Formats: sequence, structure tokens, C-alpha cells
Amino acid sequence: MRLPFIIGIIEHFPYPDDEEDTGRQCIVLEYADGCDLRSKFDKDTRVPEPVALNWITQGCLGLLKMH
Repeated sequence: MRLPFIIGIIEHFPYPDDEEDTGRQCIVLEYADGCDLRSKFDKDTRVPEPVALNWITQGCLGLLKMH
């Protein structure tokens, strides 16, 4: 399923060297240009309100599509 605002999963496979059989998985995701949201907030710069509203809107639309 391809949806806007949601990074797609390309493939998944069992974690190599999972000797304890913990069920860990590796997930290969689509490339996300730029950086993650956490790194945006780690900087000591203020985020303009229109930009923050855009980010929140995109996040909400992604969650709406997933549910």
C-alpha cells in the first residue's frame, strides 16, 4: 500500500545472527530525504508556527491513513 505521509516498507527479514531466536526483524524502508523530526528539534532554533502546523498536519494525515 502506498500512501502519502507514510514511509513505505520495501522488505523485512529475520535479524542475522539472532542465535537466541528473539524474533528480531530487520526492516528496509524507503529513503527519506532530509532528516528525522527528532534532529530538527535537537537544534536550539525555534520552529516557525506555519512549519510546525505543516509537520503536525502531515503526521496526523499519516496516522489517519494507518488506522
